Amino acid sequence: MKKMYSEQELREILGRNLPDSDLIDQKMQEAYIMIRKKQPGRTPFYQTGVVMTAVAAALILCFVFLAANPVLAARIPIIGRIFQIEEEKVSYPGDYSTKAQTLIRPEENTPASQENTETDSLYAQTSGGVTFAISQCYADSMSMYLAVSLEAQDGFPQKLLEVSRNTELSYQCLQMETTAVADFGESAPGKLSFDPGLGVESPYYMEGHFLDDSTFTGIIRIDLANMRGISADGSIRKVSILPDHFTYDLNVTGLYVPLPETHSYSNDPVELETISGDWSFSIDVEVDDSEIITKEINLTNENGLGIATVRKSPYEITAELILPEGEGQEGYVIVMTDSAGQPLESRGDYVGIYNTYQRDVSRVTVAVCGEETFMNYKGDFGTLLSKALFKTEVSF
Repeated sequence: MKKMYSEQELREILGRNLPDSDLIDQKMQEAYIMIRKKQPGRTPFYQTGVVMTAVAAALILCFVFLAANPVLAARIPIIGRIFQIEEEKVSYPGDYSTKAQTLIRPEENTPASQENTETDSLYAQTSGGVTFAISQCYADSMSMYLAVSLEAQDGFPQKLLEVSRNTELSYQCLQMETTAVADFGESAPGKLSFDPGLGVESPYYMEGHFLDDSTFTGIIRIDLANMRGISADGSIRKVSILPDHFTYDLNVTGLYVPLPETHSYSNDPVELETISGDWSFSIDVEVDDSEIITKEINLTNENGLGIATVRKSPYEITAELILPEGEGQEGYVIVMTDSAGQPLESRGDYVGIYNTYQRDVSRVTVAVCGEETFMNYKGDFGTLLSKALFKTEVSF
């Protein structure tokens, strides 16, 4: 069942710094009319009492209005603030809230604005008893981040909630079944499709929190720097250069968590707690590369192993390998340290993409290690660096 809100909870909601809402403004204006109707000849003390009474009346009108619309009361503090709520807690942190495109404004996703069907169909979908909304987007040419909210009409399954909350991490994780299409228009490579069933990765998880048994807020990270998709001719192509704008269509057909009794690395079928649905979104993405820095390195060791480029955004850093002739990159791992020599953490679950947010990366050490060496010494970073096959310093 949806949570009903007490007067005290509504007072707390109204006391927050909320996004602008035409609906609440209208109710406030109705109350302020009373303030303007001060009777002449009254004492200042009496007039002050009228003002205070009118302000109280304005709040009461808001309480009554929101109490009659508990879904709105729940969404007003959330829609437009998901990045703000989650951006410091996920494994790919950043100040996205200061730069994001707004896809849904608070007043555009409420029962009182159902005439806005285009916005609802593009960025908010209800299926399987769950409303899936994407309210904000930030992208540079390295990654895209989507602010997501999920509202379960009758609450999420208890087993799913229990498993998701059973974590020592600073966030909870929901996995997804998805396909996607990126349309770059006239820019190469045109239109690409992403479908795990065809061997091409699409977004498969989101990080965030269950605010209650019916509400999840989170962030989806989509790797753009290593984006590979299926082109119109059926070949798999990598996106080398992103245009300033492109369209990204995301279709989600399932939300799930693996149950703890089974493991993805075992031979047994993975048991899932799944919510099935059909949520489809089309996002006009604006790419902000104003803070991307690329350093040309082009150095190798005597065996031809080295680093071609190092690329950094305000949030992440990655390097491109130079490989000895005839070798693949699967046998090597790139590791990095910050200016103080401390190891940088992997961003999300991508080995080789590292977090730079709130780290001093004015100078970094980039090292290439053999995969076996990395697995043996990843807990002893000093020894790992000493056994690196190639190492260089890069200043930004």
